[in-house]
Amino acid sequence: MAETMSGGDARRRTKKRRSGGSRGGTSPAVGPLIGWVVAIVGVAYLVIGVRLFLQDVGQYLGVPIGSNEQEALYFAGSPAGRSMQGRSPALSGTWEYQDDASVRKLLFRGGRVAQITCVNKPQQSIHACPPVLGVHIGDHETDLLDELGGPTSERVGAGSKVMRYSDLGFEFVLTGSRVSEIRMVEGGTPGGALARLPLWLLP
Repeated sequence: MAETMSGGDARRRTKKRRSGGSRGGTSPAVGPLIGWVVAIVGVAYLVIGVRLFLQDVGQYLGVPIGSNEQEALYFAGSPAGRSMQGRSPALSGTWEYQDDASVRKLLFRGGRVAQITCVNKPQQSIHACPPVLGVHIGDHETDLLDELGGPTSERVGAGSKVMRYSDLGFEFVLTGSRVSEIRMVEGGTPGGALARLPLWLLP
């Protein structure tokens, strides 16, 4: 007599054939695929992070350090005011820009931008000045250290502290343990800055 098959048996055998008779669930090919996706996302995060980091090194407020006066006019526009620094011909003076939220200055030395500063006006938002390397006006000193690590040097006087990062080409002025002024100075290089990149990339 021919063997008969119940409906339940037929469904179980059909399911077994479709699944290849394997148990467990995840196809062996899914594991490597997930690994590749994670690797691609990781590489993309690293590349974007490096680009953003190096983008901040060498310029602030859209003005590259070392720009001559014509280049500064192109990048920053005409200043609201200009002042000379003494009688030395090596110092071209300071250009000042103001809006409702901040005061920004370009200091020239030898006809080229040697320092760029930004200070928020007291009554305005603490985020008026653009952040640099993840550091904002109003950030606590511990936030600054978390983002960039320890400074190259620091000095304290007249109720404030200046933390200098020579390899990055930035100084941060702190008042009451919070960042009150951001300064870009000469000396920073992409090569010197890369040593701080791993810390900056940490979430």
